[in-house]
Amino acid sequence: MDNLRRLVREAHRRSLWQVLGIYLVAGWMALQVVQTLTESLGLPNWFPPFAIVLLIVGLPVVLATAFVQEGIGGRREGPKEGAVPAANGGLAGAEGTDGLNEAPARGAEAAPSPTQSAAALFNWRNSFGGAVLAFALWGVVAAAWLVFGAGTPGEAWSSPGGSEAVPVIAVLPFENLSADPEADQWFADGIHGDLISELANISGLTVISRASVLTYRRADRPPIPDIGRQLGASAILNATVRRVQSETQDQVRVTAELVDAVTGQVLWTKPYQEASADVFAIQADLARSIARELRAELAPEEEVALDRTPTDDAEAYDFYLRANAIFESIGSPLPVRAEQALALLERATELDPSFAEAHALRARVHADLYIQSYDVAPERLAEARSALETALRLDPSLAPARRVRANLLRTIDADDAAAEAELRSILADQPSAEGVHASLATLYYDLRRFGPMSEALDAALELDPRDPHTLALAAGYLTNAGNFDRAEPLLRRALSVDPTATRAYGRYAMDAMYARADTAKARTLMEEAIRISGRADVATVWVEQGFADYLVPLILDAEEGLLDAVDARSFSADVLGRAWYHQTMAYAALVRGNGAAARAAAAAQLRTAEEGLAGDVPYGSESAFRGSRAGALAMLGMREEALAEFETLRALSAGRFPADPAPANKFDIIIHVLLGDVEGAAAAVRKRAGEPDALPLTAVSVMPYWLMKDEPAFRAALAGG
Repeated sequence: MDNLRRLVREAHRRSLWQVLGIYLVAGWMALQVVQTLTESLGLPNWFPPFAIVLLIVGLPVVLATAFVQEGIGGRREGPKEGAVPAANGGLAGAEGTDGLNEAPARGAEAAPSPTQSAAALFNWRNSFGGAVLAFALWGVVAAAWLVFGAGTPGEAWSSPGGSEAVPVIAVLPFENLSADPEADQWFADGIHGDLISELANISGLTVISRASVLTYRRADRPPIPDIGRQLGASAILNATVRRVQSETQDQVRVTAELVDAVTGQVLWTKPYQEASADVFAIQADLARSIARELRAELAPEEEVALDRTPTDDAEAYDFYLRANAIFESIGSPLPVRAEQALALLERATELDPSFAEAHALRARVHADLYIQSYDVAPERLAEARSALETALRLDPSLAPARRVRANLLRTIDADDAAAEAELRSILADQPSAEGVHASLATLYYDLRRFGPMSEALDAALELDPRDPHTLALAAGYLTNAGNFDRAEPLLRRALSVDPTATRAYGRYAMDAMYARADTAKARTLMEEAIRISGRADVATVWVEQGFADYLVPLILDAEEGLLDAVDARSFSADVLGRAWYHQTMAYAALVRGNGAAARAAAAAQLRTAEEGLAGDVPYGSESAFRGSRAGALAMLGMREEALAEFETLRALSAGRFPADPAPANKFDIIIHVLLGDVEGAAAAVRKRAGEPDALPLTAVSVMPYWLMKDEPAFRAALAGG
């Protein structure tokens, strides 16, 4: 204990505590400089820890110097100026000489004492020099990294496969830590989606789409390296969000960490606490920090875009986020979601008429209702165009608004060249813009430009590798283009991501029958879908998607009552869905050999198709309604009327696709099959011979071609005879 007391007294006397405090403050300031240089120069994340190591190494040196020199202003090193040797071998006039040292032997060199050696080594001049050398070393290593190790921006952050020159970032769903998680989930989802949109504005980054990352919203999600491999990402952003609301405050707390997707190492962690109205500043800072860490250079216009605040009204932003969450949900029919979203968007635009994103979402909601034939009143289309015009006037570069414009150009104005140019323009500005590559693929599919369609699908799947909807969409296009080998792996992936994706089961079963006549596989898929979804649900989903009619023979073989359990009221607000429902019921009656029931269902199908055609419907819906009307007329035995309707459809298709009327050709085959005209059907098949989307021989496994499966002439035409 006495030794400890003497040590403490000596530490006080030699000012070790003051020296330690000064060192810690100076070290903290040095680390701030190091952190700033690391971020601004894009240095690796190990440079700040390297500086910490240097500071730790320097600490005992500084404390030893303080001890030997008895504090900062203690012992002086070396002889005083003008001092002369004393007779006893000391220094006359030198401090600390007590005259007790013995003189060395004559002719011998005086050996320095241990105290003198320590004083000569541990002095402040050496300590300061060592500090300068340590940080000079840090600077040399940093300069060497910049010259020899950093490479070009983004080079070290390529995708894990090494084939991409642009770093790939995935932003996982934000964990909502609010006191009422259900009430505030829309807020966490909203700022998560907005951050993805912010990052998509940076051309030096590839950003995985929101739909794919949402598949990891679960407690048992795999480790980060596994997620990185599944998404093809080189970096992953994790974040938590907590919203704290009371009568006096509305705060949002965000803690984000960027993780190396290959190693799982945390690159940095950033905490934020701001007023909810300042959430845009958090998003902008996160986007800049991610770009800096991944060495993605920001163009001047991208810097400006990050600084842009969509709205200064926090309440308007809340209404917008709620509307977007409702409209993107899948729990209720589109018209119900649209009505709720439009009411909230009206509040948002009343509070802030200059809120471009809210106007763009209004345009999208109105356009979807019109294009999908839920409401084909001219007033609905006028609302869509008006909201779109406002959004683009407020922000001409807004990608969601430009995508709505491209959709209207394609489906309403039938200006495919302008739609393609608009979509390409969006991608030139924002290569990761969500959904644009898929829209391009749809356009090219309609135009039967299967080469560009395949390229667009590749790009869409790179950004959206785990969204079951995108995977099933791509598989459907590839199947119809005759590329069956590429379609099947996509459907397997869709089901591995979401085993309850009934649409994927239906598409997979249809492809198994259409492309390979693989009844065993199709039946297994059918039974699994029935087990997961329930009898009525799975059939309803497939009818809604418009391909349950193809699977009617298999459905009836697998489960007799499955189609009977479908409730037609599910399609009360969807005219086209009702037309598909009646067509499916008519096909089922034909397979069962019940002519009266088939004619009754066909008559209902005819009435529904004519109801759809009564309005000013867009091209996509008009062609579907006219095809449905022609098929209903054929099942009713009205040959001349059916062929006349088909000619109208052919003229419509030729006007839209003058170089390739293929979209109407399948209706030609279907009409003759439903009329029972074997020669006419065989001739229609031969017209398509050699085309990429020609019917394969296995098509007789699905409706309506199944009706002629036993006709040799028809089978010979399918086989190329």
